Amino acid sequence: MTWLASLLNGLFDLLLRPFGGAPWAGLAVVSALAGVAMLWLFKLTTDQDRLARRRRELTGHLYELSLYQDSLAVMARLQARLLAANLRYLLVSLPALLVLLPLALLTIVQLDARYQRRALRAGEEILVTARYAEGASPDRLALEPAAGLAVAAGPVRDRAERTVWWRVRAERDAPAGFAVVDGAERFEKHLAPDGALGRLAAARVAAGWRHVLLHPAESPLPGGAVVTELKAELPARGAERFGMPGWLWSFCLFSIAGGLAVKGLFKVEI
Repeated sequence: MTWLASLLNGLFDLLLRPFGGAPWAGLAVVSALAGVAMLWLFKLTTDQDRLARRRRELTGHLYELSLYQDSLAVMARLQARLLAANLRYLLVSLPALLVLLPLALLTIVQLDARYQRRALRAGEEILVTARYAEGASPDRLALEPAAGLAVAAGPVRDRAERTVWWRVRAERDAPAGFAVVDGAERFEKHLAPDGALGRLAAARVAAGWRHVLLHPAESPLPGGAVVTELKAELPARGAERFGMPGWLWSFCLFSIAGGLAVKGLFKVEI
């Protein structure tokens, strides 16, 4: 699955490279393109004529419900019909959802790697974690910070969870990262992105679906290694709004706007 992560990384690097000096403009453009792509896939994966009939049926039941508000018995029957019509509408849309959800997830993960986290600033402290394989000894694991990074506390070993924790402190802006060492083996983790729109992963994991779907921004750890995951609790670029980061709200708004802008051109029923 490493090839898929590399392909997606290269595609999004290509799309965002022209916006190196204006990252939020890049977010708007990529989000709008994702909305257009999802709308086109929605058209390809749904029976558009059948969907239009189901939507008209649903709209008709809504009008009926607004006309017969003086009879509880009639309203109850109409609500049952409305529920059944809504379920039939959703069943027609289900094939599209099965295609669009993975596409949306892969896009969000790629944007998360570029807009969610930032490099450390001088004086900031974070927690870094190494998870080791079953049967390995945590006593052999040691942390080697890069220049500009110092160990403030640790290691703390949790044998039940097979993890080792350290608290590290940045002594200058944007230290490069750290390495966890087990004898002759060395496993590195980046803490600073490469360029304004460089990727910055929360964790580095072994190759597989978890790497592709959740942490594709950094090369995977070698299979069968003593260390199976390296994690850094890096600070967020901006504050959350109503439980979601600002960049994710922007993605939702611009992708919807991009889809609606071409809905008439593509002649899509939704």
